[in-house]
Formats: sequence, structure tokens, C-alpha cells
Amino acid sequence: MTLSTPTARHLPTARYTGPMTPANKKLMQDAEEARGKLRRGLISYEEARAIVAKYAEAYNTAAIRIGKEYGVKPRKMSITAFMR
Repeated sequence: MTLSTPTARHLPTARYTGPMTPANKKLMQDAEEARGKLRRGLISYEEARAIVAKYAEAYNTAAIRIGKEYGVKPRKMSITAFMR
């Protein structure tokens, strides 16, 4: 068996640290909880939207930062799409 040189798809990729800091993880959990409460009718749409807006702002900021870092268009999240 001969060893060949690795191709690009066999090389290890850079570790993706991503936007999921502990603070962002907490915002995501709060947003998912607000979405669930909205679906069950426990809170109004305006209340849920206010909670989700904090997470969407953090997510979009991280998406812009990562997009600039890798030279690609950032994939932003809208509040309406998250509520679906």
C-alpha cells in the first residue's frame, strides 16, 4: 500500500469557533423559549419579538464579522424567519 499526498479534501480544516459564545448561547436559549411560549399563547408577538431581537442582533453582528473574515456574503437571520 502506497501513501499518496493528501488532497485538499483530506486536509484537516481550521477549527470553526463560530459566534456561539456563552452570552450568545444564552440569548439563543431565551429566543427559543420565547418562540415556544408564543406558539403556546403564553406571551404576545411583541413580547417575543423584543426577546428575539436581542439574539438576532448578536447573530447578525457575528455573521457580518465572519463574512468579512472569509470574504463571503454574510448569512443574516431575520426575526420573522426565526419565529417560523
